[in-house]
Amino acid sequence: MKFRSLQVYQYTLDCDLESIEPIAQKRAFMTCGPFEKELWTWTSPYGRGSDTVVRMINQYLVLTLEKQNRILPTDVIMQEAFDRQKQAAEDNEKIQKKYIHQATEYLLPKAFIKKKHIRLIFDTKLNLVFIDNTSKSICDSMFIWLKKNFSQLTFKPVTIEKQPKDIMRSLLHGESVSDQISLEGDCELKDDNSPAVVSIKNQELQTQSIQNLLLEKSVSKIALRWNDSVSFVLQDDLKISRLKFHDLEQAPDAENNTEKVDYEIAIYSPIYSSFTTELLKIFS
Repeated sequence: MKFRSLQVYQYTLDCDLESIEPIAQKRAFMTCGPFEKELWTWTSPYGRGSDTVVRMINQYLVLTLEKQNRILPTDVIMQEAFDRQKQAAEDNEKIQKKYIHQATEYLLPKAFIKKKHIRLIFDTKLNLVFIDNTSKSICDSMFIWLKKNFSQLTFKPVTIEKQPKDIMRSLLHGESVSDQISLEGDCELKDDNSPAVVSIKNQELQTQSIQNLLLEKSVSKIALRWNDSVSFVLQDDLKISRLKFHDLEQAPDAENNTEKVDYEIAIYSPIYSSFTTELLKIFS
């Protein structure tokens, strides 16, 4: 599976791998009810038309979560509540809560459902999980749901000893922290005492002007390359974005989507393991 961004966590699984599918199937392929604002459900890594929930290729186990949200804008609710209060001949300037509640109950079943997929690749040898989403709110919501509905699976942040911003600063100073990691030409600097941000793109990062900026600012993002095969942006919270892959074998023509997804799992998963392991070594 080809990710554009990712987060990496350590995980603990308090059951054997064979037990995952029956556990996941209990909460798979569900649909947001008429009065539910949000729903999480397992879906197939292969997309529509497949009833496969769990896929295992080599040491990699793949699961896909679907988040469903009913889209109901606040101004639509307030307009409906205002009309209801007006019809009731109540002239209060402030819309009463009971009409807001009535409007919400009336409109919610009619609301459009927006779906978002979050893919998880588990490296069962390294006990790492790669998540193709860097949104804090979405991942926090996902972790809460998993804690309630898949208690056998727990996540925790990866263990590091060195501060990412210190290592990123060392890289900008030209220090070598790994023979597999090299600088690209982009970075972002921030002032720890204000919202000021300096974004630098396509520049030689060891110039004196940039080094002067480092005297009063910290590094929040930096563009890196691993083994000349993967380029990405590393953030000071260890989130990874703008993933690009170079010099990989062209995918063979697949007869169906299942073959295409299986090929991507087999090709990209070891890459995620290798370059994130190298990153974690730098911070250990």
